[in-house]
Amino acid sequence: MMTPTNLFAFFDRPTQQNLESNQRGRLTPEQQSALKQGVRQQWWRVVLWAFVLIVLCAVFGLFFWALATEDLGPALLGPVLTTAGVFAIGLIVLAAFLFPDLSLVFAGGDLEAGQVEAIPGKVEWTGRRYQVVAESRSIRTVRGNISLPPPGAYRFYCLPNSGLVIQAEAMENVSAEQSQSLLLEALSKVHRFTPDELGTNRQGSLSGAQALRLISYAIVQGVVLIFSAGMGVWMYFNLPIGREDQLWAIVFGIFLAALALGSVWNIIKALLDLLTQSVAHEEGFVSRHEHRTRNGRYYTYQIKKLKFRVSRSAFHALVDGWEYRVFYSSRSKRLLAIEPLRARELVIPDDLTR
Repeated sequence: MMTPTNLFAFFDRPTQQNLESNQRGRLTPEQQSALKQGVRQQWWRVVLWAFVLIVLCAVFGLFFWALATEDLGPALLGPVLTTAGVFAIGLIVLAAFLFPDLSLVFAGGDLEAGQVEAIPGKVEWTGRRYQVVAESRSIRTVRGNISLPPPGAYRFYCLPNSGLVIQAEAMENVSAEQSQSLLLEALSKVHRFTPDELGTNRQGSLSGAQALRLISYAIVQGVVLIFSAGMGVWMYFNLPIGREDQLWAIVFGIFLAALALGSVWNIIKALLDLLTQSVAHEEGFVSRHEHRTRNGRYYTYQIKKLKFRVSRSAFHALVDGWEYRVFYSSRSKRLLAIEPLRARELVIPDDLTR
């Protein structure tokens, strides 16, 4: 479905009908339905975290009650107070985590009234993510990886009491070139490249700073190589391996060998990139992905069949719905720079967090 290219919605699809209704100060039935669905989803989230909070309070309450019945000496007073302080800080952090969701949970009155307020403001880069800002009042979007529109000036359509933004319309005096320039500025900060370095990459060459980063990458791979090879040699000459331990020793030795060989291959590719000074590029739509593991999470960009691991700030700096030109080292496939080219029709997914 074609949508206005200057219109961005956060709960449903941006349509001309929704825009005209919001300009008259009213929600459409479709927007009310989408918002009510969002309220139900966030209610479950808040209830879950509130239950966790109550359980934690109960457990630590019993713990401190048990301690209160004992005669604590000076040696135990410090650890107990430290534990209490850590628990209090944890509660504050958890409450701060829940707060952005409460703006949607308690938006029921706004939904029933069906009114919308138009607020001029802007989308700006904070150094870690984009945020919506208005001078006249506080406005917000729901928590999650919802893609905000490109940085620039907008007219935000909000729920009057909660300040929850449901739709954004680009100001007529803001050109696509201005949004592109602000987007490029944010991307250059998180990926650490300058306009001059971008110009060098367009000519197919590495800049001096980028070459140094490739050297640093090769050094890290060299450290991994030395560690894995040294560990293998030390185990071979110093650990007495009985017959019952041969299997795990073989498996661990294969792991170290694979780690060492992978490091050697990465070093070779980085050195070839440094020798040739060549830079490759791809153009197209870039998707961003958040990957969750047992040890945490990491973030990637993907363009066609290429995938690059990026920082959390870089993940948030990429605006969906744009075509980009991605520059990377030809053999080691290290992302060097990225520039926005043009926007396309924005499609908002059905869920809130994509």
